[in-house]
Amino acid sequence: MTVALSPPPPRLASSTSRRATSTGSPRSASALKIAYAAWTKGTSALLASVEALAIHEDVREPLLGEWRRGRTGLEARADGLGGAAAKAWRWVGEMEQIAATFETAGLPGGFHHAAAEVYERMVQFKDDRNAPGGPTLAQTLLDGAPVRE
Repeated sequence: MTVALSPPPPRLASSTSRRATSTGSPRSASALKIAYAAWTKGTSALLASVEALAIHEDVREPLLGEWRRGRTGLEARADGLGGAAAKAWRWVGEMEQIAATFETAGLPGGFHHAAAEVYERMVQFKDDRNAPGGPTLAQTLLDGAPVRE
């Protein structure tokens, strides 16, 4: 089955910071940019959310212990998410575009819809060079959570 991807709007193509290299058509270069951003920016949202969950459930220290034992580098990566928080306002729409692209391909888009919500909760750090990472950023995600009944 062939799935046609419509080219992303200029905002998506210009908001991906790295240049994608493709040997194919301009459409395949756009698809590569989408796939790359889905991974890099999507995993940043996931990491911030995982730390927020660990804080909420009071298991952050044991989680950090697991990360340290596994030598994953995730603790340092989570601590460094302030840079992502400062750019999060630009990524909300991009995550929605990525979700739509996944759905067009017959894949679930829910993860990137959720990533858009995570980044929406970070918009208060727009362009803030001192935006926090780690547990402070994770707590921000919890503080911005809608009340569930």
